[in-house]
Amino acid sequence: MRRTAVGVMVIALALGAVAATTPAVTVAAEPAPRATYKSYLYTADDAYSCARLVPYINDEAPASLNSVHATAVKACRAISQLRVNGIGLTDDYNPTIVAQGKAARAPIYKPTTLFAPFALVYDPDSPWRDRIGWPVRIRPLQKEGYDKVMAGEPSCIEFISGGTLRLSPYTSHCSAYVAWVAEQVYGINLYPTALGDFCHAAAEQRDRMLTDPANWKQVSAVEAQIAANAGSLVLAAKKKGDPSRPAHNQNGHIAVVLPNVVGVAGTLQDGVTYPDTPAVYDGASFRELIARYGPEIAQAGGLNFEHTVAANGFASYYPAGTQVGVTPIDEVVEFFVYRHQTRVDI
Repeated sequence: MRRTAVGVMVIALALGAVAATTPAVTVAAEPAPRATYKSYLYTADDAYSCARLVPYINDEAPASLNSVHATAVKACRAISQLRVNGIGLTDDYNPTIVAQGKAARAPIYKPTTLFAPFALVYDPDSPWRDRIGWPVRIRPLQKEGYDKVMAGEPSCIEFISGGTLRLSPYTSHCSAYVAWVAEQVYGINLYPTALGDFCHAAAEQRDRMLTDPANWKQVSAVEAQIAANAGSLVLAAKKKGDPSRPAHNQNGHIAVVLPNVVGVAGTLQDGVTYPDTPAVYDGASFRELIARYGPEIAQAGGLNFEHTVAANGFASYYPAGTQVGVTPIDEVVEFFVYRHQTRVDI
């Protein structure tokens, strides 16, 4: 249960006169309903921050749910500090998406967040790596993407940029964000194999990790959190797998796992954007929470989150008959750890 409660003073009234001798009674109010979007739990970042992890750094002990290595905090800070033209990944645009749905359009010239949903953005392929997540400032292309979305058509847009034929999504940019983080922070290449084609790349990235055991290891949600606490590159992925689509045209989602520990998770439950049950107070209770909701992640997508639990970011990918917070997240989302040292370790 949430640790804070709202007291309501109830004063009896009799025949229109206030009974001065009637004692006040404190009644626990119902918790305020949380804002939801489709099946999402939350639409805003939780209260997580890399600075909260600093007191739990312990390089002398193996990484666990109770402590982190300094490299994990270093990676966390590097991820949170990634910028293009002074703009980073935030949840600022989420309220617009919630209010307007697919009719939303991100500002083309003055973005408030990188990888804004419902805006065509530059992908990480050369020569645009210095503009990753920044809107393509070609209004006819933006309008083409908008018109396709409103017509219920696939929103992958083909265009020429920098002398290269490009194919990029209009609605969501999870794969481009993850590839950017993997390269900039960890020095790992997760770009699509087809130059200029960033459509449906999350499913491709998932397949690459699954079929490359020499470099990637599939793990459980709890193991993913511990590996992130050690400073490893850890990704959460989901491939929908639609038999009516060709193999190269499958939908999916992908996100970066952030470090987190028992001591921080317990304090996050005082807020309203983090699961409040089970109450986290030791390793066992934190394991249970991760088993239900997954580790902490950063993602671009239909909604952008600088930090949230995995179940929140992947909520729209839960199949029929499953439920966020009830169905074990390992039954819905796959987690992969890069097996080798990365730029953060050096």
